[in-house]
Amino acid sequence: MHLKNIKGSYPFFFVIDDGGFDFAVKGDKNSKITLETYDTILKIAKKFNIKIPICFTMKYLDKKNISSVGTPLEYLDELTELFKKNKKYLEIGSHGLTHEYKTNHPGEFYCLDINKPVPEKIQREHIEKSAKIFDYLNLDFPELFVPAYNIWEKGITDKILSEYGVKYIIGQKKFGYKKHIYKYINSDYLEFLPRASLGLASKEYSLTGLYKNYGPFKWKIKEFVKMFIIPRNPFINLYSGKSLKQNRVHSYMTHIGNFMPLNYDFWVDMLNGVKQNQRLKLCKDNREAIKYFYNRI
Repeated sequence: MHLKNIKGSYPFFFVIDDGGFDFAVKGDKNSKITLETYDTILKIAKKFNIKIPICFTMKYLDKKNISSVGTPLEYLDELTELFKKNKKYLEIGSHGLTHEYKTNHPGEFYCLDINKPVPEKIQREHIEKSAKIFDYLNLDFPELFVPAYNIWEKGITDKILSEYGVKYIIGQKKFGYKKHIYKYINSDYLEFLPRASLGLASKEYSLTGLYKNYGPFKWKIKEFVKMFIIPRNPFINLYSGKSLKQNRVHSYMTHIGNFMPLNYDFWVDMLNGVKQNQRLKLCKDNREAIKYFYNRI
């Protein structure tokens, strides 16, 4: 039977970026990310019996300052224990060491602002120090890697990561920054898994009552996010992706700040809607998302 005739043929799976960040918005005390945020993610995972990856920027877990730029969370011990006790529901992914290069260049492994890769030596140092932090915490280096700002150097970043046991690199297949267009199709060292945005910015930590402008219209946040789930309305797909083609994705990008405790009901409503959609499959983990992405049913 062809996949298009099978119930739930389009995978729905989200991967959370910016694990370890202390604030969703720097300087905004109301956006402080506490252990309760991770408890909320665990609560969602248990309710829907899914395993949610959270990809961490490792300087925030660097208890012994192995990196020399460590700014460890005050609840680091409790957070580490939370992951160790809930491996069925939570998966740790890597999101690099520092998120930016030298604090002022967007992209830890490739600088978007100047359109140049970070020196290979520095890339290797960051990945090696991340591995040492994982080792100190008695955690395996993750299989999943999400590059900051979706940007990485093909043939260098992926090659180094493969030496540490990473299997999957997750990012956007095509995106623009200033005058440059960046495209990723595959890797010779890792399995590249494309993702799409759900339209949620990292700074949006309160989704209750939120409205967003899109084109000439104003949308309630729940309806706005639903528009970005593939398969999309052809007009939305044309407006956002500049194409009528429904390109399949492995997963959707979200951020740690989107999961503040006050947003629990939003995610429950969203995932219940996914389960009820005949064309979507709420995937229980990364491997099931891969299977549905490749039509391996």
